[in-house]
Formats: sequence, C-alpha cells, structure tokens
Amino acid sequence: MGTFLARRLIFSAFVLLGVSVIVFGLLRLSGDPTALMLPIDATEEDEIVLRRALGLDEPLPVQYLTFLSRAVVGDFGTSIRHRQPALQMVAERIPATLELAALSFVVALLIALPLGIFSALYPNSFIDRLSVLMALVGQAVPTFLLGIILILVVSVQLQLLPAFGRGGIENLILPALTLGTYSAAFINRLLRSSILEVLDTDFIRTARAKGFANRYIVIRHALKNAAIPVITVMGLQVSALLSGSVVTETVFAYPGAGLLLVQALGNRDFPVVQAFVMVIAVLVIIINLVVDVIYGLVDPRVQITG
Repeated sequence: MGTFLARRLIFSAFVLLGVSVIVFGLLRLSGDPTALMLPIDATEEDEIVLRRALGLDEPLPVQYLTFLSRAVVGDFGTSIRHRQPALQMVAERIPATLELAALSFVVALLIALPLGIFSALYPNSFIDRLSVLMALVGQAVPTFLLGIILILVVSVQLQLLPAFGRGGIENLILPALTLGTYSAAFINRLLRSSILEVLDTDFIRTARAKGFANRYIVIRHALKNAAIPVITVMGLQVSALLSGSVVTETVFAYPGAGLLLVQALGNRDFPVVQAFVMVIAVLVIIINLVVDVIYGLVDPRVQITG
C-alpha cells in the first residue's frame, strides 16, 4: 500500500504540472487583461505601467516559473479584479460547490441504483424500457436547458422552490436535480448492463440451478461482482459534478466556485482561474485515489500493490 501511494503521489505531481502548463498557456492565449482594466482614454504609458505592475511584461517562461514557484507553496497571486488573494477567494466558494456536488451525487444514486437494479431484475419490462428512456433523455438534454426548464416550471409557474441564490436545502434542490440527472442516466445504464453481463456467467447459472430466486441472485451475487466498473464511473462522475457545476451555478446564480470561475474568465482574472483549476485538479486526484482504494475493499481480487 505504501509503495502504491508513493507512486500515485509522484504521478499526481506530474499531472498537476501538466495541468499548470495547460491552464497557464490557454489563459495567455485568451488576451491581455489590461485591456479590460484601463479606461478608454488610457495612454500607452498607462498600459506599460499596469503590465509591469501585474508582471505581464516578463517573457512567458519567466511568468510561468514565477507562477509555478509560488503555486507550490499555495500562493496563486492576487486577483486582478478584486485585489484579494486568489486562493482565498476560491477557498471561500469551494464549500458551496462541494455541497452542491455532494447533493447532486446523492440525487444521482437515488435515481440510478433502483432503476438499474430493477431493470436488470426485469429485462424488457415496462420498468426496464422506462429506465432506458430516462437514461437516453437524461444524457441528451443539456444541463443548462434542463435547469432553465426547471426554473420556468417549478419556480415561476408552480412557485414551489427558489430559483436563485444559496440558503437552505430548498435552494439546492433544483441545482442538484439539474446537475445529478446526467450522472444518474450514465450510472443507470452502466449498472444495468454490468448486472446483465454478470448474470450470464457460469456461477450465476449454478446459483439458479440450486433454486435461488432471481432477486436474491442479483442482490447477493451479481450486484457485488458488477460493482467495479460502476465504482469507476461513480468516481468519474464525482469529478464531472465538480467541473460541471460551472454551468449549473451560472444558470441558478449559485454562489459557488463555478460561478466565480465564469466571472473570472469574463474579467481575464488569471490568478483566480489558475487557482480554481489547480484546486479542482487536486480534488479530482484525491477522488481517483479513493476510488482505487475502494476497489480492493469491494473486490479482493484487485490488489493494490506497487
């Protein structure tokens, strides 16, 4: 286990290095932030002074090395727009995003697990066909469109739930339902196909020959053996929920890190964008590591070794 963790940490360091290069390069291709900060009547000298103050007058390799050396110790610079530490701004918004992602994941599991299991128990039944239809619709409808529809129907027409902002659990229901629907559709389809594949194996035929009920076979034997690919997708979906919160938070004006990212991109606030991307990258790496460890707990055949 120790060797495995050490190797993963080394690999993660290279992943973060690659992410830092990509986000740094793409931001510099997006344009000069001084153009948005200076008034229309600003002179060329004003632009030079501002670029020097922001460190944008240095060659790109020097700018990147400066950014990297500070990022290693958790210093992503100061927000160009708000003049506050970028990491602090992201850290203040991350709890709201994690809250939304966690509830969205719960919603996804509450929808996907029962539908996937019942679809495998009763293939080609009405429940199975309804499950497949819901999965197709859930993956086909864009998140922003589903969010707008929910706002119009639930908030505007029925006036049941608030559409914007952050407060109690009622403010989280619509964003979580919007964000969790796509993940639910994906997990549902994979769970159904994984269970049906396991049901076609020899040891399941043996269990049936012994007279065990189909429901017992699915829950006691098939579900556990079908869990590995499903756990993989669940880990990926948690990562997708974190990154996908950007669109959902924008639609519902939810004050999380995703909305902060959209605002920072509009202002070309490089430090805030870089801090957000690196924080999300670290969270995704941690999630993937946890999933790898869960493999060994669910299936003893999976060995976590160096």
